[in-house]
Amino acid sequence: MTIVFRPLADCGLPTTSDLVPPLPLPLAVPRLAPPPSPPPSSLGLEAERRLRGSGYLALRDVVCEAQAGIVRLRGRLASYYLKQVAQALVADIDGVRGVVNLIEITAPPRPLRQWGTNSLEGGASPLGVPGHLSQVT
Repeated sequence: MTIVFRPLADCGLPTTSDLVPPLPLPLAVPRLAPPPSPPPSSLGLEAERRLRGSGYLALRDVVCEAQAGIVRLRGRLASYYLKQVAQALVADIDGVRGVVNLIEITAPPRPLRQWGTNSLEGGASPLGVPGHLSQVT
């Protein structure tokens, strides 16, 4: 058995070219120009403006340098959260192609409290209730 596939036009069925007239093609396809990117110095200034206007006072000390759409963040902050906030604010600026986050975290991690070494005396429980758990009846 041989199966032969024929074009729709050969079968007598209408094709899309029969139903819809062809559209004229333009002689030249217009090229869309990319949006103008701000000069590197203005990108850095805009990044610093965004950080200063964020409401986080600590972000005011972050220095921004921009070159070819890449913004470098430098400075010291107290938490990884603030480091992330700074990066997100700068990454959202038009013309920024990337962010290099060189911010250092200066606050040491909080020490873990040992069992019975909190401010209450006598081996307080983790809930802050005076006494030992063995005394609970």
